[in-house]
Amino acid sequence: MPYVTVDVDVDLRQIDRDDLIKELESRGMPSMFGVEVSVAQIFEAFYLGNEAAGVDLTKQWLQQTTGRVLP
Repeated sequence: MPYVTVDVDVDLRQIDRDDLIKELESRGMPSMFGVEVSVAQIFEAFYLGNEAAGVDLTKQWLQQTTGRVLP
């Protein structure tokens, strides 16, 4: 997939969050706002010493936010 880099002077704080989400979804980009695994869940797993669960949750989160599959 070819990529094009364009420099623009835009302050993203002036753009509505919902509009940004709609635009990304219209371009086929996954939205991190609809994920089932939260960073808080990942943190809690590692904090409690459950590294296996932390790694599993991290993989799930990455797959959900990127739309790609990890081995």
